[in-house]
Amino acid sequence: MSYTILALETSTERCSVALLVHNHLLEQQEEGTQKASLHVLGMIHNLLSKSNIFFSNLDLIVFGQGPGTFTGVRLGASIAQSLAFAHDLPIVAVSSLACLAEEAHLTFSKGAVLGVQDARMGAVYWGAYQIEENNHYPLSLTPYPLSLTLLKTIIPDTLQKPSEISIPENLLSKATEWVGVGSGWKAYSSVLETRFAPYLHHSFPNCYPMARALIPLAIQKFEKGETLQPEHALPVYLREAL
Repeated sequence: MSYTILALETSTERCSVALLVHNHLLEQQEEGTQKASLHVLGMIHNLLSKSNIFFSNLDLIVFGQGPGTFTGVRLGASIAQSLAFAHDLPIVAVSSLACLAEEAHLTFSKGAVLGVQDARMGAVYWGAYQIEENNHYPLSLTPYPLSLTLLKTIIPDTLQKPSEISIPENLLSKATEWVGVGSGWKAYSSVLETRFAPYLHHSFPNCYPMARALIPLAIQKFEKGETLQPEHALPVYLREAL
């Protein structure tokens, strides 16, 4: 099945937009600015223009719902809501940490990911995911080889102080080559390496959740009917959990 999907990921300082059209992927990214909303809208219109696609041609919109920066997460949700309302489109919301794990899989071919993002104020957002190729849903995309995957949440998205992270022994396998990704590995490298020492094989602190990585996850949600009405497409902050 061929889909036309617009994806937005704005939960970090690196904003990105991706457009899937007939198994062809286009994307654009920019570092966050004070006028991020204008940049994101500009990127959206630029990709649609390049593809000769109108909003009415889209099958769905997917956005990274967080956790992430307050402004960024709210921005992605509000743009997705506005476009869905205006053009009567379904929305799929995906965890930005799940997106980060999928990006690690796409970029580094890693299947066991400890995603940790700097949440400021001495805390991190983190979660553990395992990703496997799903041979039932092949996608051949250019310029990137992108395929649908099976993503399993091992530890759900959590907000904690790095020094307080505790992992139940039965959830993470020491025999699995776990990799760490996300800005938290730069901000709290020594603490995190100590907490994850039995499991961690390598870390990639400069890996970001990117819009392209939302697409494989969104297609599976879409085909399961896990879409949202625009008013229910809300950001996830997790801040109140600390």
